[in-house]
Amino acid sequence: MTVLRIFKSLPSATKFLCFTFGILFLGLQHAQAVPRQIGVCNSTKATQPISFVHISDLHGRFGASFADKWAKLRYYYELAATTNPYTVFTDAGDDYEKGSVAELISEGAAAREAVFAMGFDVRALGNHDFAWGEKELLPYSHDPKSIVLASNTAYRSTNPSGFGGVDYAELQVGCVKVGFFGMVSQPWNEFDSQYVGDFLPNFTQRWDWVTRAQEIITAHRSSVDILVMVSHLGFNTDAVVVNGTPKATDATTSNIDLVLGGHNHDGFQSAIAKKTLIVQPEYFANGLTQIDLVWDLKRKRLVSRLPTPKNVYTTVITGTNTTLQQSLRNIADKYAPEAEKQIGQMEVGHNYVQLATIAATAGMFDYQADAALIDPTKTWVASYNAGPVTQQMMLNLYLVERQKSGTPGFNGFYTATVSGTDLAAMKAAQPSWVYVGASSPSPTALYTVLLHKAPALNPASFFPATTRLTNVAFKSEAWLALDQYARSRTAACLYMDTNNTLPSCQQDTFTTVWNFNDSTQPFLKDRGTAALAYRDTANSGWGPQFTAFASTTALGIPNLPNGASGVMAFPRTFPTEGYTITHGFPANGAFNANGLVSNYTLVMDVLWPFSSDGLWRSLLQTNLANNDDGDWFVNNVSGGGIGINGQYFGSLQPGVWNRIGIVVTAQATGGTLQFYINGQLAGTITSAGQRFALSNQLLAFTDDDSETAPGYLNAMLLSNRAFTATEIASLAGPSAIMTWPTSNAATQAASPLNGVSLSQPPTVYRGPMPQNGMEHDNKAAKLRLQ
Repeated sequence: MTVLRIFKSLPSATKFLCFTFGILFLGLQHAQAVPRQIGVCNSTKATQPISFVHISDLHGRFGASFADKWAKLRYYYELAATTNPYTVFTDAGDDYEKGSVAELISEGAAAREAVFAMGFDVRALGNHDFAWGEKELLPYSHDPKSIVLASNTAYRSTNPSGFGGVDYAELQVGCVKVGFFGMVSQPWNEFDSQYVGDFLPNFTQRWDWVTRAQEIITAHRSSVDILVMVSHLGFNTDAVVVNGTPKATDATTSNIDLVLGGHNHDGFQSAIAKKTLIVQPEYFANGLTQIDLVWDLKRKRLVSRLPTPKNVYTTVITGTNTTLQQSLRNIADKYAPEAEKQIGQMEVGHNYVQLATIAATAGMFDYQADAALIDPTKTWVASYNAGPVTQQMMLNLYLVERQKSGTPGFNGFYTATVSGTDLAAMKAAQPSWVYVGASSPSPTALYTVLLHKAPALNPASFFPATTRLTNVAFKSEAWLALDQYARSRTAACLYMDTNNTLPSCQQDTFTTVWNFNDSTQPFLKDRGTAALAYRDTANSGWGPQFTAFASTTALGIPNLPNGASGVMAFPRTFPTEGYTITHGFPANGAFNANGLVSNYTLVMDVLWPFSSDGLWRSLLQTNLANNDDGDWFVNNVSGGGIGINGQYFGSLQPGVWNRIGIVVTAQATGGTLQFYINGQLAGTITSAGQRFALSNQLLAFTDDDSETAPGYLNAMLLSNRAFTATEIASLAGPSAIMTWPTSNAATQAASPLNGVSLSQPPTVYRGPMPQNGMEHDNKAAKLRLQ
């Protein structure tokens, strides 16, 4: 369709020609010239099915960091297309932001490459797709496979073909011609509020959505069998558009046959307006929506305008497109090879306010600020537990939304110069914000203060009207400040959140290993501070009588994978029995003040005879009185798993050696228990309170009501810190001799930080310095998930 024909099809009220610098501007893009074909027309049939597999708001969450969800969604589409070759794959936009760190480092390119790899048939632009500015939006609009809809967006340029978005397009789906148009919702500013205006300087949007839809209908409705709106307007606005576009011959029926929506982040939604189905799928690649229509080829109409949409969660999709999976992983690794590598470590867990305090400290350190005053609600996670810190975790804490488009994120870090008098007034004006700095600023002194974007650019909206900020400058996105800080702290051998020395920088004298290879000294340890002994509160002498120390050969049980080994054969124990470990560890972690060891690791090589299979088997008891349930069990099913509190993971088959482990990070709220089998994470429980912290001792293979069973222990390790997944993986599966490095150099070599740059954070987009935004009160409710 030519530009002139489009112009002639418009109502007179919207006809306009604007000649500026020799540019012809019509207020809309060209329409697709020739319909693409999906499926072969078989006109001998009475009916033809048409399916839509619809996705929206993917937000750059691709690759291994996000459980390969995109590859699962693509697999589902391919399966649907195998069943029905007349299947259309659609996306309602917001493919960028709030996802992979690769996108940030690549300035948007990684997300674009990932979207192209998905192979959609039809896409619409979302508000976040303007985030990286014209430089990224133009190539993103030229999808090698997909139609890109931009029905309420116009591009002003000396090269209008630079923008690939179209106002309208058609697909020939078998025998049925399907028309598509799509519109985007309004942009957002640094207050995280919508405003009426254009996204970018060379793009103009129209917000009269109903009128714009009616123009499309007038121009194209009569030439297609089915008209579909792929919309990023939001669920309620979709209904407004549908209700505002009735048929001239039937006011109860809309000219739009189907709406495939997005934008709201409210999960799957569907509704009927004027006999038109409106759907909105899950977001963040958590699911898709399938709509199945049937076209009557003889009568030239839909058999039903009201099909039942099918909501499909990604977690129930059993297959994965492995080729796409690898391609998306390669894209992520190309731009962000360190995304999931450890760059730092937290000694204790923190809630969002405490995490914001760490972020404030990080920004002050990185940018030589004297104080920080930031809103803790700008974080995106409720809490982080103690343990390793990765680059992706830092981004997940402060997801980036470049608002306004083409400028830094609204939770980015800025610095400004302010007087002590004003700093004190600013602090008083925002009592719920995190403040780090002098408790009583000197009135006459000048301070460099760290702020988020909106208060830095619009101080009158947050602080007293007399507040004067000078030298306002954007420094970096918040996640990058945290990334730099984590690396700096690690290079200094310090935890990110405390001033304690990292274990990898210390001589490891506490970690204790037993291999049970000396039957004359059965509890002899190979290294460490802990001591193992019989527990016999009834003085029955049960220990030496029922515990045996001998080789696997002598005991007639399977050898370890690399040969025979000395083992400890233990019996079923009663509540007064078991084995006591006096560890000699200093208190640490969240319950340090209580004199407790909050963070620790326990690893065992165990084999269960067939007679013990299917029975409860207590492995760990933290209560020295042993008057309640144990704290780590093998559950009472054949090939039982390991865990606690009704959550059990993996399978331990009888007659087989397994190296099992528990990594504990105990804290009052949250805390984690990580369970490992043969070096691999079997499962995690995200609730580990003081119950799991250790006093000066712990008990093994005992329980308050004798839920124990006979077994064999080849080796055991106990450490005074929570091992990382990399460290557990280095222990791998069972072996005749379990070892752990003692020297500082060896410990550092085993550390997951080995090989990660601690002095050079990634080079990423820092964005242009934007002009000050409008100064106004932020009265709108905060909509974080748009």
